[in-house]
Amino acid sequence: MIKFSDARLAFAQAIYDLLSKSDEQEWFSVSQISERAGLEVGGAFAGRVLTLSQEEDEIFQSTRDEGEEFWTLGKEGFELVEAHQQSLEAAAEAAPASDRVVRFNHNAPDAQQIAEQLAEVRESVRGANGPDIDEQERGRVFEALTIAEEIWKSSNFKLIQLKVGVLLAVEDAAALLAKTAKNVAAALLVDAIKSFVKTHFHTDLDAI
Repeated sequence: MIKFSDARLAFAQAIYDLLSKSDEQEWFSVSQISERAGLEVGGAFAGRVLTLSQEEDEIFQSTRDEGEEFWTLGKEGFELVEAHQQSLEAAAEAAPASDRVVRFNHNAPDAQQIAEQLAEVRESVRGANGPDIDEQERGRVFEALTIAEEIWKSSNFKLIQLKVGVLLAVEDAAALLAKTAKNVAAALLVDAIKSFVKTHFHTDLDAI
């Protein structure tokens, strides 16, 4: 069961992310916020968290439009998110990168795109054939990509698991598909995973 304080932080982070990617929209519905936060909670629970946080701490602000309530961050909300980000960065600097346990919002667009690309590359390996394809190696890479998909779906994992279990599997797929028409997708996925880790966890996978 999710705690009130965790939900409050997750919703504040979700609105912060939505605002940072929006050119014009400043107010968001409960469903938009919950989806971005990646929390499986009902609208009533989400609404109470937002309302109580607005009343007590002024973390959120609300407005109504045609009977529906919309929310954004107040000054306290920005400070809450940025303080949390600073604490995460401080903890990251204190621990070896390979031992760090990380988690992320699987509903975020860049995370979903990588999940989709993993599935596409795995299917490309499944269907790969020709004189340059070693069947035993194809089977090994296919199994490695199946495991990589499961790791990516996990709620949390160590960065070393991400490198060994996901990145190296995709790099092996890129090598296997090098002489096929599907090689570009695998190579782009390698870059996407490295970029995702550097953006979200401030870590260079090549350095661990």
